[in-house]
Amino acid sequence: MQLNNNIPNRENDAVFRAKNTFGEHGNEIDEIISKKLPFMVRWGTLFLFVVLLLVGTVSWFISYPDIVQTRAKLTSINAPKPVITVISGKLIKLFAAENQTVNKNQVLGYIESTASHEEVLSLSSNLDVIQSILDSNKTSLLHQQF
Repeated sequence: MQLNNNIPNRENDAVFRAKNTFGEHGNEIDEIISKKLPFMVRWGTLFLFVVLLLVGTVSWFISYPDIVQTRAKLTSINAPKPVITVISGKLIKLFAAENQTVNKNQVLGYIESTASHEEVLSLSSNLDVIQSILDSNKTSLLHQQF
């Protein structure tokens, strides 16, 4: 059986195209393909993996303390002091702001009460004046306070 020369042979044509793919580029491609790569390029990935595995293994066996326990005392020149009330109740009005410096006997706020806060403060100041009069033994001035 003879082959007709007018009908292209598909098997031979595909092989010819595969062999001739790099033919257009000439010797440049042949030089790149035939050139042997340097050692570090060929074995670099494996070498890097071995180094990382070695570092991981060494770091597994070397223990480093996570917590260092020590004794310390934290002090401040002007440490915050607690505010202690005589009675308990709801805070109605607050006069001091956050991180504000306050003085001794300064009114910081009002606690819920049945009395008027202004009258209580007025009575307190009158009692302080009476106490100072009694301490100085000037009882003749006492009738002015009543």
